[in-house]
Amino acid sequence: MAERREDTSKGIVIGAIGGTALGAAIATLLAARPAAAAPSEEKLDYLIEAQNIVFGLLGEIKGGINQLLEKEELPTMPEIAKQVPLSYTVQPLETIKIAELSPLTGRIKSVAMHFPEGCDALVHVAFGHGEVWVFPSEIDTFISLNDATPVFPSNEPVEKGEHLWAEIQNADGANPHSIAVIVTVVGVEM
Repeated sequence: MAERREDTSKGIVIGAIGGTALGAAIATLLAARPAAAAPSEEKLDYLIEAQNIVFGLLGEIKGGINQLLEKEELPTMPEIAKQVPLSYTVQPLETIKIAELSPLTGRIKSVAMHFPEGCDALVHVAFGHGEVWVFPSEIDTFISLNDATPVFPSNEPVEKGEHLWAEIQNADGANPHSIAVIVTVVGVEM
């Protein structure tokens, strides 16, 4: 009985085309308006916008690659990545919990928290989903920084439609602060 060998060269070529297109798009985006040139108060907005563009391009490339893979009768890529921004300008001495629905069933892969200059550890942030307290992992504890944007890796399971939330407490009695929490979810649109 003859053994059937799979031809992987078509998949490699398809992947190379997608990678080249993504690289060119990112280079064009960065050349058009580099983050370093943006005013500090606009950097986070610019970076979120750039990241959304890149994720959109990745989705388009994935769709095109899936079409090519289907034509060649090769398996497609079922998982996608989406970002969920949780942003709010919290007023002096205000506490707020903001939430958005998870767009996918899958896993939370990372959570970025942006603390602008001037927070001086007076703004406290926690992230979770549903009833689960994720960052920090201990209930009723918070992260408080100044001029920092830590990114926390995760592998937390999440269901589509489940609330992704951020609780923000501003202990600064004089100044409002714009806080952003960006959640990256990888999974399927069930």
